[in-house]
Amino acid sequence: MRRKLLLSGWLALVLLAGAVSSAQAKLGQLLVKCTPAAFLLIDGQSISPKPLKKITVGVEPGKHILTTYNVDYVEEDWEIRIYPGKLTTMELVLLKAGQDRDEMIAIPGGSFEMGVDAKRAEWMSKRLKVSPGRLLDQQPAHTVTLKPFKIDKYEVTNRQYAEFVKATKRKPPKHWRYGDYPKDEADYPVVNVSWHDAAAYAKWAGKRLPTEAEWEMAARDGGIRIFPWGQVFRQNRANTKGSGFDGPTVTGRYQKGASKNGGCDFSGNVAEWTASWYEAYPGQKLDDPAAGAGTHRVVRGGSWRSTPAQATAVARDKLPPDGVFDYVGFRCVR
Repeated sequence: MRRKLLLSGWLALVLLAGAVSSAQAKLGQLLVKCTPAAFLLIDGQSISPKPLKKITVGVEPGKHILTTYNVDYVEEDWEIRIYPGKLTTMELVLLKAGQDRDEMIAIPGGSFEMGVDAKRAEWMSKRLKVSPGRLLDQQPAHTVTLKPFKIDKYEVTNRQYAEFVKATKRKPPKHWRYGDYPKDEADYPVVNVSWHDAAAYAKWAGKRLPTEAEWEMAARDGGIRIFPWGQVFRQNRANTKGSGFDGPTVTGRYQKGASKNGGCDFSGNVAEWTASWYEAYPGQKLDDPAAGAGTHRVVRGGSWRSTPAQATAVARDKLPPDGVFDYVGFRCVR
């Protein structure tokens, strides 16, 4: 299974690449970081006899295939390009094998504090380097009480959506060729589906779209965490801007980024439609014509192109329900 990974940039470091003859091109340096530790091969040649979390090696310039594998994880190939005298850094997160993407997790319901108060918003503004005005619609914190529900552990995948398309004759996403999803992307989250498409799938599956309160309760596990895993952003816990992927990746890849209750990809990968119309929280006034107008649905969770501030468990976005976007998918509740 080959994945194309964007290179994270070059570091201007002078490293000893070893003796090379004048006929050889100057070696480049490859720094690989793996979560968890993995066996590594370059063009089929083993780098080390044991799993590694981090290693720097000299590699001839040009295109290469880096292979990662370990027990209980999927073997994957990554396309890389090495440049002479440059250091290329790759942060790889291995994919857990044998995931059941039809699984749902139970949320017990009850009361929780939705959104953030002014003090927490001020802290977030400084920590996440975003203007305070960008956080207004996440305020104020207010108590919400919900009944118990179940929510999909993973975002709805291409494979699952294809079953719906086949059964209902609904028009497939626009990027699918000849009515089928791209090869090797069966377990990627489906994208380019409107809110209406997502709601229709949920109904067909005997489920529904979550309200944004249900989504936030599941993502934060009813707690006060800013991200599903805690208060501090970690690049190796979500497919967001800078993670290396130029688009969605397999659902559930970032196991360390799961919420306390086990839900995956609440932060990053693809943003998710909810059942809620976009409006201001109780006690808040927003200088936004869409707030309360019944024209935009709430989208939650950030995506592969989001900054950390856009991928928190409290961040809100809004989109017209008729629109389709290559960074928006969904998950369901029952």
